[in-house]
Amino acid sequence: MAWSMLAVLVNSCMKLLLTPYVIRNIGVGAYGYVSLAVTFTSYIDIISVSLNAFAGRFISMAYHGGDLERANRYYSSTIMADLLLSAAALVPGALVIACLGPVLNVPDALTGDVRLLFAMMLLKYLLTIMRTAFDTAAFIADRLDLAEKKQSISCLIQAGVLFAACGILPPHVWYVGAAAAAAALYLLAANYRLCRRLTPKLSCTRGAWSFAAVKEIAAAGIWTSLNNLGNVLNSGLDLLITDLMLDAAALGGISVAKNLVLLCSVIVMKLSDAFRPRMLRLYAEKRMETFAGLCQTAIGIVGITCSFITGMFYICGYDFLALWLPGQDTEFLFKASMIVFLGDMAPAAVKPLYYVYTLTKRVKAPCMITLLMGSANVIAMYLLIRFTDLGPYAVILTTLAVNLIHFMDAPLYSAHCLGIPLTSFYPAVLRHLLGMGCGFLAAGGLKHIMPEAGSWVGLAAKGAVSGVLLASLLAAVWLLSAGIWKGGEHR
Repeated sequence: MAWSMLAVLVNSCMKLLLTPYVIRNIGVGAYGYVSLAVTFTSYIDIISVSLNAFAGRFISMAYHGGDLERANRYYSSTIMADLLLSAAALVPGALVIACLGPVLNVPDALTGDVRLLFAMMLLKYLLTIMRTAFDTAAFIADRLDLAEKKQSISCLIQAGVLFAACGILPPHVWYVGAAAAAAALYLLAANYRLCRRLTPKLSCTRGAWSFAAVKEIAAAGIWTSLNNLGNVLNSGLDLLITDLMLDAAALGGISVAKNLVLLCSVIVMKLSDAFRPRMLRLYAEKRMETFAGLCQTAIGIVGITCSFITGMFYICGYDFLALWLPGQDTEFLFKASMIVFLGDMAPAAVKPLYYVYTLTKRVKAPCMITLLMGSANVIAMYLLIRFTDLGPYAVILTTLAVNLIHFMDAPLYSAHCLGIPLTSFYPAVLRHLLGMGCGFLAAGGLKHIMPEAGSWVGLAAKGAVSGVLLASLLAAVWLLSAGIWKGGEHR
């Protein structure tokens, strides 16, 4: 977790320094296309994830089971299949980039710049999927700390390339993509070396390639692909719809809000992923009671983190945005960011339970729920923009509403998959909701009494005082509620 947080810190600092530069030199509209380019690769991911989502599971389970021949068959087949996928993705990707002007509302002055940005982001994505099999090594060895060290170095490389280009050359938004591609290339090489060191018994040979193995992995992951389609409908089309139905200024503002929350979502993801190697081992050993206890611990840690992040942004977010992006519409940016924070952070406490679907290979029901949620989100978004005056708020309010459904489906279905009582995870979920509610009330009080920060030093002092008070309250609420619940069970 410590190394994960360091990687997040380096990445966050880079993005926080980058955003004002892009907005100041190129404009808030151009910044929106950075997020749109990232979203563009998520559309390709709908296809590739059917293989890569379960590749690590199959390789790891065979390796831990002592079946090295089978592990090497999955390992080799994943590498070969990803090479073929990367080659196949180049043609449609190039066609989309060539037709970018007519498809999107890109200003003429930015068309060439945005095309290069999309091309670099496509290259970065292809380099990323090619390392899927190599990433498994740190997972198998339960040495995610080593993988996160490499991730931190890659973030530094990305920052170095980006700021060198910005400092030496005229400003262009495609530098963001070039820096991301350079970092992805480093990670591909570094994780390959790490794989050779941690799992020397894994090797890629032509003879180990098996179409049957690829088919087996892809068959398990096909529902994950459909789930990704649902995720794209739920949150991946919002920027595209904003660009087509609103304007570049709204696109840029929503991009700023989403990227701020994305930085915090990475923290939540890293915390959640840190439990996965142990979850896999406990599940493989069929220690279900210990497994369920670990899931509740994960929900607690992730939930407190989400409550803390949301509360701190409510207290200090307006001052931060005013200092970070002077001259912009701070009121809109703060409201939009707060809505996205609530939509993403509140239900994020149940993220550790999503891995249960992968371990048990029970992904059909969650996939169908996500598809229905995504479809409802797109339809509601369109209708609200078309027939109301909500404007950009329509884009983010619909996502907030549908995301709250995860409080119902994730705890119930994950318990069903594990064959344990359906209410097993609700004590942890209810304690999270209680903590978030208390934290939000406390944050409202602190926001009212704390003075406005007019400088970065003042903001740091305000954040430090608020952080100590809020963290203490959240810890007290969690411990007290846990004690009350256990006492009730005992009685």
